[in-house]
Amino acid sequence: MSQEHKEPAKGKASGQDKPKKKRNPLRNYNILMAVTILVAFLILAFAYSNIIYETITNEHVAIMQRTSDHILENFKEKSVPATLNELGDEDERYLKLAADTSGAVIWLVKPDGELVFVSDIPKAALPSVRIQ
Repeated sequence: MSQEHKEPAKGKASGQDKPKKKRNPLRNYNILMAVTILVAFLILAFAYSNIIYETITNEHVAIMQRTSDHILENFKEKSVPATLNELGDEDERYLKLAADTSGAVIWLVKPDGELVFVSDIPKAALPSVRIQ
């Protein structure tokens, strides 16, 4: 008879278990701190970007308001009649310059609703504007 040599099965029964990894509480704490710092940084970045956006927007609105005040004063001094149909070249250049420097859209409108000067027509307003 032949003797079969059986090898002991590896695993739990053999007693050769893999050593368990020790949990390092300091490593877990460091990962937690890194994640906390990252989340705090992202929250601060979001908050500061919103503050900067609001500041820039408010400054842009203030520039447009000052420009509109200057245009109003300029045309009040000239006593432009309400029956004005066309602007002179100097007035048109002034309005175009004011629109370009302030980044605003300037519409000069007579009391009856007729447009005397338009620097630009935004795409959103185009359907509601009648151009003759």
